[in-house]
This record gives sequence, structure tokens and C-alpha cells, in this order.
Amino acid sequence: MESRHGRRKGDTEMYEYTTKTGETSLKRGITYNPNLKAKLLGVFASCVLKTGQRFGYNKYEDIYRDYRSSLDNSPKYNNKSDINKHKIML
Repeated sequence: MESRHGRRKGDTEMYEYTTKTGETSLKRGITYNPNLKAKLLGVFASCVLKTGQRFGYNKYEDIYRDYRSSLDNSPKYNNKSDINKHKIML
């Protein structure tokens, strides 16, 4: 059975966490490693951008640059760093 987010029941698991008030509680979370995902996507994005420089044209680089310029010009993201803008795009 799929959840409303498109994940199957086996893709999530219950784990303990500490709330802001210091209480221990349970919540359902994803089973993959989010730090690993961030690293892999960062490497993938840089490889995609480099292939555009190497072969002269890359449609994904155009998409990346267009979206990035829209984030740079948006007042909502004025206070975000370049790294945060890059993470938003992934």
C-alpha cells in the first residue's frame, strides 16, 4: 500500500527522537541515509554541469542555470547562501 507521498510502507520506519521540550517521542521516517543522498546529488549535479563545459551543450545545465537565476532574483531567497540555493534546487 502506498502512502500519500508515494512511499510504500517498507520505505519508512519508526524511530525515537527528542522534542524541543526534551521529551522522547516516536515518529515515522525514511529509511535511506539523507546525508548520503545529499552527497550523491551534489556529485551528480557537478558532473552534469561539467559535461556541458566539456561537450559544448547540455540541456540540463541550461535548466539548472535558468532555475538558479530565478532563485538569485527572488526576494524570498535573498538571505540564502549559494550552497543553500544549490540544495534547494536538488
